[in-house]
Amino acid sequence: MPDGSTVHLAREGEIAVAWSQSLLCYSIDLHRGEALVDLGGAARTLHVGSGPLGVRLADASGQIHLAVSEGSLRATPLSSDAEFASPLGESQMLSARQTLIVGTDRDRLETAPREFHLGATFPTLDAAPPRPTPRAAVPPLAAGPSASESVRALSGESYRFRVSGRQLREGAWFPQGVLYSAIDDLAVVKRYDGGRSHVRWGQRSWDDLGPLRQGTREDRLMGILRSAKAPHDQVDAGLTSARGEPQIRTADLQGRPCTISQFTLDPARIRSEVGALLDQAVAEGRMAKPDVIYWETLEGTLEITCAKANSRVVRAMDRRRLSYSYNSVSGLLRRAYVLETVYDFFDHGKASLRLPPDILREMDPGQK
Repeated sequence: MPDGSTVHLAREGEIAVAWSQSLLCYSIDLHRGEALVDLGGAARTLHVGSGPLGVRLADASGQIHLAVSEGSLRATPLSSDAEFASPLGESQMLSARQTLIVGTDRDRLETAPREFHLGATFPTLDAAPPRPTPRAAVPPLAAGPSASESVRALSGESYRFRVSGRQLREGAWFPQGVLYSAIDDLAVVKRYDGGRSHVRWGQRSWDDLGPLRQGTREDRLMGILRSAKAPHDQVDAGLTSARGEPQIRTADLQGRPCTISQFTLDPARIRSEVGALLDQAVAEGRMAKPDVIYWETLEGTLEITCAKANSRVVRAMDRRRLSYSYNSVSGLLRRAYVLETVYDFFDHGKASLRLPPDILREMDPGQK
C-alpha cells in the first residue's frame, strides 16, 4: 500500500483498497475470504469493511486479521490494541487477539483462538513485501505557528468576520473585549465580559426595538445575537474535539497562498452537540423527528486556512455529518443530516467601531 502497509490475501481472498476522503485514512473492503493487514510498528488509522459493513480502527499497529462470511465481518488485531467507535458513537478499545464481529443486525466481541495458522492461509506471508512505488518528495512547509496557535492569536487584534451556516452572521471583534454581530437588519454590540449589550433593529436608534413580539423570528434571532460567541472562540472550541495530528496541504484562497490544516473530529466528543442541534431542528419544525439515528455514522472535520505570508487565519470550515431514517410503508427512508459552518476572517487589525459616543465609551473605556 502507498503508506508502506502490506496486505496478504488467502487464496480465495479478494479486496479493494482506496483512500477515504471522508474518513481521512485508507479503506480496505474485503469482498470475500480472508486478509492479513500488516501495518508495521507505527500507529495508524484504518477503515476495514465488507460492503455495507465496516469499522474504523484508530491507533492500530502490527497485524490485523480480517475474515468475511455471509452477513458479518471479523476483525482481530493480533499484536496490539486498537480503538473503535461503538454503535452509540463511544470510543472503545479492541484488545489484541480479541475479535470484533460487525454484523447486519448487531455487533459483538469474542475472544480469538490462541493460534492462527497464518503461514498455511497466507502464502505470501514469508515472502519479502514489495516496496511501495517511490513518490516525488513533498517540499517541506515553511516553519511557523500551528493552526491552533493562529486561532488563539485572533483575539489579540481586531477583525471583521462572516459566519455562514443556518443564518448569515456578520460583524467585528475588538481586542478590548467587544463583539459586534448582525443578522439581516438586527444587530447587537456587547462587552464580552458579561456587561450590558445594546441592540438595534433596522434604522431605529440603538435600544429602540419598537414592536418586537415575543416568539417571532426576529425575537429568536435577537436571542441568538445576544448569546453569540466570538468566531475565534467557536473555532477554538471545535479544536478541543480534534483527534490526532492534522493533514496539511497548500492552496490559494482568493489569489493568496495559504496553508490548510484539516483536523478529524472525535465522534464521541461531538455527539452531544450534534444531538442537541438535531433536537433543536425538530423543535423548530425544520425536520421531523427521526425514527432511527445511526450514531456510528457520525463524522466531522475542521479545516483551518492560514495565509502563508503572516500565518493569520482567513477561513475555518466545520463539517458534521450523520445518517438517520424514517419508517414508511415501503421500509426505512434513510437521510443524511449535514451541518457546515464557514467562518471568514478579514481586515485583521483594521476594524473599527461606529457607534453613538455614549455607547462607544461604555464599550471601550479608553475612548474619550
